[in-house]
Amino acid sequence: MDKFKNYEDLFADASGQEDDSDELFLTEQESELVEIGKKEDESLEKWKILIVDDEEDIHHVTRIALKGFTFRGIPVVFYDAYSAAEAEKILKKHPDIALILLDVVMETTNAGLDLVKIIRDKLGNKVTQIIIRTGQPGQAPERDVIVSYEINDYKTKTELTSFKLFTVALASLRAYEAVQKIGRLNEEFKLEINRRIRKEKILEHAREKAEKSEQQKSVFLHQMSEKVQGPLNLILDSSDTIRKEVKDQVNDNIRQLFDDMSYSGKEIIRAVQMINDLSEIQADNYEVNREKISVSGAIRDILDDEEYAIHKSGIDLVVENKANSDIILIDEYAFGQILSNVIDNAVKNTKEGLIEIKVSQDNDKLLKISVSDTGRGMSQSFQKEMFFPFKRELSNGANGHGLGLGLTLTKEFCKLMNVNIHITSKPGKGTRVFLSIPLRK
Repeated sequence: MDKFKNYEDLFADASGQEDDSDELFLTEQESELVEIGKKEDESLEKWKILIVDDEEDIHHVTRIALKGFTFRGIPVVFYDAYSAAEAEKILKKHPDIALILLDVVMETTNAGLDLVKIIRDKLGNKVTQIIIRTGQPGQAPERDVIVSYEINDYKTKTELTSFKLFTVALASLRAYEAVQKIGRLNEEFKLEINRRIRKEKILEHAREKAEKSEQQKSVFLHQMSEKVQGPLNLILDSSDTIRKEVKDQVNDNIRQLFDDMSYSGKEIIRAVQMINDLSEIQADNYEVNREKISVSGAIRDILDDEEYAIHKSGIDLVVENKANSDIILIDEYAFGQILSNVIDNAVKNTKEGLIEIKVSQDNDKLLKISVSDTGRGMSQSFQKEMFFPFKRELSNGANGHGLGLGLTLTKEFCKLMNVNIHITSKPGKGTRVFLSIPLRK
């Protein structure tokens, strides 16, 4: 397999060193026996490094190179595997291994690469840092391996000197520590969200009672928004802070997790804002503030907010503006909510296909906007009550998620702004929303 009979071939500054005694480098079993005999050391935290290589010399010289190595004042403990199968057993027993130094060619020519897939897919371990360390790069070319496998680095044994191994270990443990922090944050976030979900179910029951009178409903809406928005903003701010601190130390999977957390949190905040808006409108407390705004600018801002969902769904997007002038006199917030709710509905109900946003002008009297999608559409029964508050589509493949306030608020804001709204939809064919906005000189 990978043949390195001389230490100089692997670590330039480790040459000439010999194994002074068997006590210097213990096997995993021997280490466990020693620790059992030292009760005071049982709670000592250690970074776990797994060496996977079928050459005994590689294990030995790695221990020499990292002798006395610590990170954050914490020492390392080594585990040895001489085949991929043996490594898999160790990983099942020790899922908290921080770093794996992995050979490619062992019991088979691709044993190491097969083990990577087992670790990431079968064992579901996305956090352990994996460094490919091969003596036969031609067997597993660097570019192909980095592209095709979820590894953290690729090194040939000839280039990995003692100092370079030190820097690789240091960088890997830093990355592992950062991922662990993110994992703990994610668990806290999940617990908080679950707690909020349970509270939302309680509030849902309260809502059903509150709808019996406008006064009771108004109280419910305010209480719900106050209980959710503050703590959730704190969670999102903390998440963003940690994301910035560890942005260069995490892999794509962790970045995706941050994106999902941010998007989900913003969705909850948006739902809370809808509740506040409905409460204000129903209490006749919303103050209209008309000003000149750009329709194309408003559309662009909304699409920026929806970029993550559009990209994740793989939706094709077409935006077309044929209006002579898209400057209108309108309440900016109300108009933004109208457009945002319409476009957000199109995105959420279109898993694949096309969304078209078109702006046109009817002489100098009306500005027209149409938002059409090729999504699931709405059932005929739901179309009869789609503007009613808290009504949700439960047929035609819809998931029934959301509060059922988007179209309700859209209709209410349209009334306030003297905007005409018309919706056509066919199940399985998609939905088209038409907005007609008076042009004011």
